[in-house]
Amino acid sequence: MKTTLSIVLTLAVLTLSAQIRVSPTGDPTGSGSTWSNATTLEHAVSIATEGTVLWLQGGTYYLSQTLAIGQQVRVYGGFSGTETALWQRDFAAHPTIIDAGGHFAAVDLGILSVLSGVTVRNGVANTPARSSGGGVLMRRF
Repeated sequence: MKTTLSIVLTLAVLTLSAQIRVSPTGDPTGSGSTWSNATTLEHAVSIATEGTVLWLQGGTYYLSQTLAIGQQVRVYGGFSGTETALWQRDFAAHPTIIDAGGHFAAVDLGILSVLSGVTVRNGVANTPARSSGGGVLMRRF
């Protein structure tokens, strides 16, 4: 009984998670509630709260600053832009790249967050303020 209740509660939490669809050519004011009104990666991260799931359409996302992903936010790449379920993504066919352009650290990943199906490149950590985590800095606490 206890195991069944735990599974049901887990499924309920997963079902209630906000989902934001993101495109390299997305609308910076879009809600991301569907692929047709996908938003930008930086906007999606700025409105994401704990439990939010971001679906990234394949392509390259050029950053203007370090992408600070909050805690318990899940980011999945590899979508073509038509999927309705996570298992439909194909990150080999739709590579998803986050590029910091060699100017700053690329991703600052919050506690219990997920970054899956995404290539991070051209991040640097060569300033007194940041000496580690040029590609991805993962928080432990």
